[in-house]
Amino acid sequence: MFDKKLLILILDSCRYDTFVQAKTPNFDKVGKVMPALTRSNHTSGSFGSFFMTFHFPAVDDYELNRKVRQFLIYYCRKKKLRLWSGMPLFFPSWGGVHKLDVLDELKFNNKSHCAMDFVKPEKFFDKFKIEVVWAGETHWPFEVNTGDTEFNQEDHIKYRQGKYKFPQEHLDYLKSRQVDMIEYCDKRFGEWKIPKDTMVIITADHGEAFGEQGYFGHGHGFIREMFEVPLVVRGIEDQYSKLSKFMPSVLWK
Repeated sequence: MFDKKLLILILDSCRYDTFVQAKTPNFDKVGKVMPALTRSNHTSGSFGSFFMTFHFPAVDDYELNRKVRQFLIYYCRKKKLRLWSGMPLFFPSWGGVHKLDVLDELKFNNKSHCAMDFVKPEKFFDKFKIEVVWAGETHWPFEVNTGDTEFNQEDHIKYRQGKYKFPQEHLDYLKSRQVDMIEYCDKRFGEWKIPKDTMVIITADHGEAFGEQGYFGHGHGFIREMFEVPLVVRGIEDQYSKLSKFMPSVLWK
């Protein structure tokens, strides 16, 4: 498909403005960050529009999520990519996905979405020319997987429906935590030994609201903060036509 290897790092829920606020010396080596807009305000819709060439409505819908998970197996096999993820969307316990060579299940104990500590960069490109790392550190609750955070399904549903009502000072604190997590991901990224001729794309699936127009979270509102994300690319110029067919909406940004 490509003449070069491709590494895609997706920082879940990462806003463009928080990315800019963060100190990211390793991401900066890849290229200059640009503001971009996703086609969806939640993970399922973004995954579909990123890779599957069709558009999901910007709503958080369980049945839609289930269909995306089912299609993930077929897609990964067809495109011959490996997905590294700590996000529950891609796990068997949430239905529709089974452990395959194309899906490296990282440590997930329903307390965190983290991925960066469990990725094995030494395995990059051993079987696949395309590696996708879907990092959840930048997703609520904006913490590294220490095992200390109780993250249950009921809390997650309230969060996704925007039913957590926090004072603005707490939302400001959570926004600062996302900045911290971006810096954490940048540090881990800097430890990976990525071949210089590798194409690299760093972006996010959607943004996050921290009190803007009364919203917190994502998946339940149509405001800019839920759609504006960072985009950093390296080495894609001579592969642009092939990339535009592989993941059209990322380049559409």
